[in-house]
Amino acid sequence: MFRGFSIIAVIAMLVLAGDARAQAITVDDPTGGFAPGATFCPSTGGCFTSLGEAEAAMRAAVPDVGQYLYNSRLQKLSNGEIRSYYAVKPQAPLQYFAPYYMFLEDIEATQYCPASANDFGGCGDEAELIANYFAQRINPGVVHSCGWNRCYNLNPRVEGAYVPQNRTDNTSVPGVGVLDDSTKSRSRKILFDTNYDDHRYRGTTERPLVRRQLYLCPTGLAPAKGMLADLSPYLCRSLAGATIMIKAPRQNAGQCPVNDQSCE
Repeated sequence: MFRGFSIIAVIAMLVLAGDARAQAITVDDPTGGFAPGATFCPSTGGCFTSLGEAEAAMRAAVPDVGQYLYNSRLQKLSNGEIRSYYAVKPQAPLQYFAPYYMFLEDIEATQYCPASANDFGGCGDEAELIANYFAQRINPGVVHSCGWNRCYNLNPRVEGAYVPQNRTDNTSVPGVGVLDDSTKSRSRKILFDTNYDDHRYRGTTERPLVRRQLYLCPTGLAPAKGMLADLSPYLCRSLAGATIMIKAPRQNAGQCPVNDQSCE
């Protein structure tokens, strides 16, 4: 964009203003800063006599994301016409959902949280996940086979805290993104000790946990992929776009310098 100028003023300057021919343009000029007879032709079809009408028609013709189109740059062509490019402005998510929890390693978490399991392999209730893992997998004090020996687990516990989410990615569901931790930190974890049945210490097992969070983008936009520091809070993007060709009326040869292509 051209800092400090409206698009109407910029268009007028590019087409009409040679060094000695700049003219003042009012923001309510329905021609978009051109003399009567200028045309504005969107890539979506049709031609109009004002920039506002052309933009309205263009936005109406682009499904779902037309309302987010904004002028991203201008290009002056060799024939004196101007091509105005429009891109979809990144948007913030419509909704963030409650976090969900799962194991960092390849362990199916949902088997331990039937009451709060989601379709993304996680548990909405961390307490349910931990309590059922303690009872069903660790099963403290119960002797079980461990290779050629017999063992029992004891001292189940949870240590640490989750690190902040710092990455956004897409999911298998259109328009739904996920926030997670790119470092795959093992900062929060379930631990338990294991002894042989004669009470000799055998080892300690760690089961790192991860926390993720889903979000929903506006219709027609997709979740961005990358680091939150670079994208937040506008995590929803689209590659859709359009252009408007701006054709200035041609002038009489005596009204402008030699080789000016807007003249006949």
